[in-house]
Amino acid sequence: MEVSELTKGSRVLLEDGTVGEVVSIAADQKTASLRVLEAPFDPGKEGTQMEVTSFDLVAFVDGDSYDSSKSSAGLGRTNISI
Repeated sequence: MEVSELTKGSRVLLEDGTVGEVVSIAADQKTASLRVLEAPFDPGKEGTQMEVTSFDLVAFVDGDSYDSSKSSAGLGRTNISI
């Protein structure tokens, strides 16, 4: 996934299992600011904001499922329901 694919309000899954909502995207589209909604391995991060790059992004979150098929990164179709 690329930061350039994000829009404000999108929910995304990060490589470390964190789920966040996009708050803003840098003008150069290399970083995005997320509000952390869920952080299963570090609950202290919930409610905070963090900066992410394309290397951190895994999939879009839609309800209770993750879908990387919306990504143009060529990762193939990956749908994971929780």
